[in-house]
Amino acid sequence: MKDGVGRVFFSMIVGVRVMYGMVSGVADCDEVFNYWEPAHELIYGRGLQTWEYSPEYGLRSWLYVWLNCGLGWVLAAAGVPKTTVFMAIRSVLALCSGYADCSLITSVQSAFGSRLAYLLGALLVCSTGCSMASFCFLPSSFALMCITAAQSQQLQFGRRRIWKLMTAVALVVAAVVVGWPFIGLACVPLGLHALYVYGLPRTFLAIAVCTAVMSYAVFFVDTLHYGRPVMSTWEIVKYNVLGCLPREQAPTDLPSASDPFATALFQLGCVRDTTGSRGAHLYGVEDWTFFYKNLFLNFNIAFVAALAAPPLIVARFALTPAEATRPGLLLTLWYVLPFFLWFGFWLLIPHKEERFMAPVYGVLCLAAALGVEATVDLIDYMMGATTSISAAREVRSIKASHVRWAASVPGRLFLFAFMAVFVGLCVSRNTALTTYYSAPLGIMYETSALTGDSDGDTVPLAPELYGERFAKTTITLCIGREWYRFMSHFFVPSTVVLGFIDDGFEGLLPKYFGPAGTSSVPGGMNDVNRKDPNQFVPLETCDYIVASEFPSDDVQNGPSYLRSGNWTKVESLPFLDAQKTPTLHRTFILPSFIPGDVVYGSLLLLERTSAT
Repeated sequence: MKDGVGRVFFSMIVGVRVMYGMVSGVADCDEVFNYWEPAHELIYGRGLQTWEYSPEYGLRSWLYVWLNCGLGWVLAAAGVPKTTVFMAIRSVLALCSGYADCSLITSVQSAFGSRLAYLLGALLVCSTGCSMASFCFLPSSFALMCITAAQSQQLQFGRRRIWKLMTAVALVVAAVVVGWPFIGLACVPLGLHALYVYGLPRTFLAIAVCTAVMSYAVFFVDTLHYGRPVMSTWEIVKYNVLGCLPREQAPTDLPSASDPFATALFQLGCVRDTTGSRGAHLYGVEDWTFFYKNLFLNFNIAFVAALAAPPLIVARFALTPAEATRPGLLLTLWYVLPFFLWFGFWLLIPHKEERFMAPVYGVLCLAAALGVEATVDLIDYMMGATTSISAAREVRSIKASHVRWAASVPGRLFLFAFMAVFVGLCVSRNTALTTYYSAPLGIMYETSALTGDSDGDTVPLAPELYGERFAKTTITLCIGREWYRFMSHFFVPSTVVLGFIDDGFEGLLPKYFGPAGTSSVPGGMNDVNRKDPNQFVPLETCDYIVASEFPSDDVQNGPSYLRSGNWTKVESLPFLDAQKTPTLHRTFILPSFIPGDVVYGSLLLLERTSAT
């Protein structure tokens, strides 16, 4: 990243994201149980294992976990507290994300000029989506970094430097092979652009070399950890796309020759489940409006600008003077195509989660910036100020004071109003997230300080199975209906073991990695989200419980142990009651004159005071 607008924004972007990483909980339980827990297993030798990490299935990439453990190994060896290691890893993720974003800003300045680069930088600094995704330990956030950095290289393809091609290809292949294979769809425009600029031989060679190297790395690390030959990239496609049966349940007979597709899959180790009992739909489905609502929450009016960008860009090119120093109409639209491809794809898929859109957040912001810039130019055109527009676009200065933002007063007013509304809503949303939903982080800091001896049973998890792995355990920390707010063993001392109590959850919960470590095959695991009766521990074995108490609770759905008198509150932190709080009030921090109230419950850390 050379001198330019990107460097101006670097400290702001990284500073904002590190700050949010320090004060935010973990919003997605998949991040905890599928990534933080395996990382804790690698660094400290203990962690929870989901069914995806069972060698029977092997759906998750251990190489991706490795990439995030390097700093953790060093800090743990130096005796740094686990909570500090957790925050340090988050901060490095925010730093890497910030660097990728600022590389894109610098390339946008080179290709489009300083005005668009400043607009893009402002969107990336303030947007809730980019800020909250930047420090997440998730493949979707890894893909976001890779695709954003790859697009910064794509914007410089016109120079025809081969290392630009190799860097861009390496980044997108890493996003697909190491991170999340489905993101390959959003990488298609970059691949076709590379093919057009560099030709088939060089593009094919770059893709082949990068794919071979990274596929071997994933295969090697996965095989090492799962204890059998496996490549998680292929396994996750088999489960989510093809609906293949686990190898232990798959028939060994060759399918009928009349079905060549089934025969080909059989040769690749896949026998399809025709019952429809497997697949991502088991974990929730949403209607087509889900991402419209979600992206508006994360980007507010910038999302609207992104959706409107293509017709606005076309209108600007049709009505305002063309410029030789900027990409043409088709190339400009091509740069934002990944967002629309990815967005359109997920509108059609029933299973939707917030993190699924994260890989194209950078492209979304670029589309929004182009849409806003085109609107300003069109306003200037209607005001008869087209001559000075062209001159303003030629400026490449890194100083904002040297940039001609608009040639007319209405254009400047629109730009000011847009940024004021965007920043205001982003600040309100970010503040709501860190204010209303910060209790889990506070409670977990309390659990990280638990010390002393248990008054009851020591390990409720079959000590004869786990042996020395839990020999030093003296405290049992339990969690019930708030299991998905657990923030990993980075917030649990080595003298504490976690147990789940049956609070009505009907799905499958993770279990501790066994004596064989990452190659352990836990009992009771399945790929259909079926509850294992043995995943729970008796309430009487618990020394502490993380629980919740809300005004919306009643006798039927509130935890019975809260009324037993056998527990005392160690800590109680306010936590928003989503059922009692109006939608707008739980979404943003709002002025007091707007009707409605925020209703709080409590997230609790309870200590047992007598036998239950």
